[in-house]
Amino acid sequence: MDNLLEEKLKHLRQLTEEQMLAIIDKSFPCYLYDPMRYVVTAGGKKLRPLLLLMVCEALGESISHALPAAAAIEMVHDFSLVHDDIMDHDDLRRGRLTVHKKWDESVAILAGDGLLVYAFRALSRCPPQVVPRLLDMFSSSIIAVCEGQSLDKTFEQQDQVSLQEYKEMILLKTGKLFGLSCEMGAVLANGNQDQVDAMRSFGEHLGTVFQIQDDLLDLTATEMNLGKDVGSDIKEGKKTWPVLHFIQHARPDQLQAFERLTNGHVGPDQILEIVELFSKAGSIQAAEQSLRQELETLRNALQILPDNQASAALRQIVALIEKRDR
Repeated sequence: MDNLLEEKLKHLRQLTEEQMLAIIDKSFPCYLYDPMRYVVTAGGKKLRPLLLLMVCEALGESISHALPAAAAIEMVHDFSLVHDDIMDHDDLRRGRLTVHKKWDESVAILAGDGLLVYAFRALSRCPPQVVPRLLDMFSSSIIAVCEGQSLDKTFEQQDQVSLQEYKEMILLKTGKLFGLSCEMGAVLANGNQDQVDAMRSFGEHLGTVFQIQDDLLDLTATEMNLGKDVGSDIKEGKKTWPVLHFIQHARPDQLQAFERLTNGHVGPDQILEIVELFSKAGSIQAAEQSLRQELETLRNALQILPDNQASAALRQIVALIEKRDR
């Protein structure tokens, strides 16, 4: 990563965290506010607020104008992670114990709820003339995220899921919050409707890019790069992009081989065979082709922005995402 870009992103992350801590201005009762601050100070890429701030800056507005909205979008993301960790029974998040493991589930639920409410408080500190519009966008997107999470859980129990249904779930669960981040940045900068629409589309497609990458990396990355067992999605029976494409396009004998390989213990040898099976059926290649198309859509969406340092930074981020290996 370019040193100037790295320093800029580090600075924006720090500003966002400081804004979040300033908005959470109480400390008692400690079983509510200590876990909330624990989440806020856990680090992370903070990509959503970064996108919001850089879109705003690219369209000619100061980032200080958008910091409350950046804090709001990250608080919503953190709220969803706290609750997701409970639902998924995860022990670690960002290298630390999850809230429900460090405290308990009741504390985690309250902390997640608190983060969501404080997100709306942060949003109320945006310029008054745009607050009603932001509130409508904000609440609609949060509902969409909840709908996406619900669909994801439903799909785990559902025998038949189409690739189109999966794409729609990705849009709701991941794409909507990215889309909201970029859309809010454009609105706060008084962008025209074409710019607002293009930035929302950029964010939504970015969510799809991340999900397809995650699905592919689960099969093709090394364990060291991935940070978890390769093939964990297969082991858990998750319906990912390559899996759904394979189910829809594989020959009967290939489907039988997949069923045999996933019936019982699924170790490294079985994962290698599954990857080869997916490759022969064209599922790995189809996912990679879809990923290339989504990345091209991202690059095209950014063309509507003025040519300045902030828009150049956004293009650099897309290039870095394209090379992502974990």
